[in-house]
Amino acid sequence: MSIRVRVPATERLELTQGDWLIVKQYLTAGETRELMRASSRALAVPIPDAGAVAAAPRMELDPLAAMVAIVLAYLLDWSFQGADGKPLVIAHQPANVVRAALDHLAPDAFQEVLAAITTHDGAMRQAVADEKKTMSNGAIDSDKTLTSVG
Repeated sequence: MSIRVRVPATERLELTQGDWLIVKQYLTAGETRELMRASSRALAVPIPDAGAVAAAPRMELDPLAAMVAIVLAYLLDWSFQGADGKPLVIAHQPANVVRAALDHLAPDAFQEVLAAITTHDGAMRQAVADEKKTMSNGAIDSDKTLTSVG
């Protein structure tokens, strides 16, 4: 049997000007669903000629919401300071506090955070894909089976 739960882990991402981010290494299934939900919006116009399927809610990607959602999904802490030189505390804060801190960043600073996290997300997705390629494909591994007795 395989273990399908990841141990929570973090990574430090280095930024310019000596700043850094602490992010989740991987997202859980629940965090991924929340990221997808927060990145979507209901379609404003019903889809014509879709029959009974048209009654079901339709969603589409909201690119602006997706930028913030991926940052909120991964970001745990950072080294950023406010204009007064005091740390901008986001560690262990609710999402609305972190979102407010993100909203107050200079646009280039937010873009750097977004780029670092997006790159990290891509690397983690690739690591998972690579991990799946090296896992057993269902074939019996003779090194892991019990030898017969007697």
